[in-house]
Amino acid sequence: MPWTSEKMRWAIDQTLRVQAGLDISSALANLQLKGKYLLLSAGVFGKTTILDQIASQLDKVELDIRVQSIVNPDIAEIRKIASEYPGNRYDGLIAIGGGSIIDTAKVLSALFCAENRVDPLLGLEKGETPVLAGCLPLIAIPGTSGTGSECTPFATIWDKVRLRKYSLNSPHIVPKHVIMDPSLTVNMPYLLTLYTALDALSHACESLWNRNYSPVSEAAANTAISKIIRYLPQALERLDEPDPRAELQNAAYLSGLAISQTKTAIAHAISYPLTYRYLVPHGLACSFTIPAIYSFLKNNYGLSEELDKVLKKAAVFVQNLGLQENLREYLSPEDFYQLSSEMTNPERFRNFVHDINPVQLRSIMRDAFVDKNL
Repeated sequence: MPWTSEKMRWAIDQTLRVQAGLDISSALANLQLKGKYLLLSAGVFGKTTILDQIASQLDKVELDIRVQSIVNPDIAEIRKIASEYPGNRYDGLIAIGGGSIIDTAKVLSALFCAENRVDPLLGLEKGETPVLAGCLPLIAIPGTSGTGSECTPFATIWDKVRLRKYSLNSPHIVPKHVIMDPSLTVNMPYLLTLYTALDALSHACESLWNRNYSPVSEAAANTAISKIIRYLPQALERLDEPDPRAELQNAAYLSGLAISQTKTAIAHAISYPLTYRYLVPHGLACSFTIPAIYSFLKNNYGLSEELDKVLKKAAVFVQNLGLQENLREYLSPEDFYQLSSEMTNPERFRNFVHDINPVQLRSIMRDAFVDKNL
């Protein structure tokens, strides 16, 4: 084990059914759903026949369909959606879309659950950690290959007024069923393909330089990194090619499994103000620092041969993408350096394998905007 010589203790407490590589209709037929469900769909799928396919398959389900474009779900936006379904009596939810859609559905599954006597969003705003008694069952159908939200116990929520990022964390919000149909991600635009895959790559790296490391997180992260490095260039070269899309879906799921064990660390702490202040896409914001963090660890603390091999591959891959140019479309290096105090996130920093002081943080930030040979 790379970070500690003490006896390792770890546990997994999840009941999750995953169907990968099947079309949506076949996968839904296997679930044999009954009752009343709310289907929350990303806007892009409202322009296709996919929602009709889902509805036709659920002939024993009373289905309410809501199509909405959601990017970085805002706390007020989620409250508004929930308010439009007063006194709901849903038996479950279905979410088809990227991480923002799935995270929104996770929060709704908590808000709609009668077992929860308190408003978890109000608790988050107060700086509390809401304890959920339960959630409605959620079926997650990822439409991108990045966040891994389909298997994590987290839901990311943003507050665009207070400029904050919250995380609802509960084993109850883990989806009960996951359907991974790679055809949903075919022909995703170039930058969306890139940034979502880099989100997954960041999750994998974050779970490796992490105090909460486990054999499960290591195995999942290593495989995810290998798949992304191999198949992302293929997906970017041929946006309509299904095979690399399926591999990227698998990688995103594995990265989600990894951070479910470890949570994220310093790369995500750095990313948050970039997104809520400058609207930097999350996958870009949390991945461009990978080379700088790798160099920091190697030069200051050293890495085992095995871990160095994996992290260096990820770092070189990201470095060769030249993401600094992408980032400069949103903010200047000077803007970036001024955010260091907002990036000091104690919860995320605690997960990082070594303590970080303000001087070290600023050094990592400076290196992140410079092209250096690894």
